[in-house]
Amino acid sequence: MRLCGLILLLALTAPLVASAAGPLADPTRPSGYAPAPAAVAQKAAPPKLHLQAILVSPTRRVALINGRALKVGDHIDGAVILKIQPDRIVVRHRHRRLTFMLDSGSMTKTFNDSGRKTGIRK
Repeated sequence: MRLCGLILLLALTAPLVASAAGPLADPTRPSGYAPAPAAVAQKAAPPKLHLQAILVSPTRRVALINGRALKVGDHIDGAVILKIQPDRIVVRHRHRRLTFMLDSGSMTKTFNDSGRKTGIRK
């Protein structure tokens, strides 16, 4: 009976002792191995930008992105607008240049010097 009590006590306290000692080391891991930090191991995901429309005139260029009218130099979701062209925008996000194109359901309006529409693309 005393032996059963001792075995029961050891069985109940063994997990507590093992968790206090820390995680078990992998015996197959090379010595001096350190896993890469999570921030370095994963590439930064590009921002989620939906380019809805672009307005180009001689005096200004505006892009409608995620429901906001933005111009060159504006910031959105960690990205800065570098260039607005009639069919695309170029942004910088975490030291990377990304290009977003208008999809087929988007619209571009181009105006000439007199302010008249010279082209509409839908």
